[in-house]
Amino acid sequence: MFVLTAEEKRVVCFVMLAILIGLGVKQYRRDHPANHASQPGMKESARR
Repeated sequence: MFVLTAEEKRVVCFVMLAILIGLGVKQYRRDHPANHASQPGMKESARR
């Protein structure tokens, strides 16, 4: 087994949490696609 210090455990938890949040965001964006037709793009807003 691995014996980790408190700081190493904290780092492992942070990395796992970051991965889980990233996967959650990826899943949310896949299930809720943005409707770009109603939102002006960068080129359109730059012309104004």
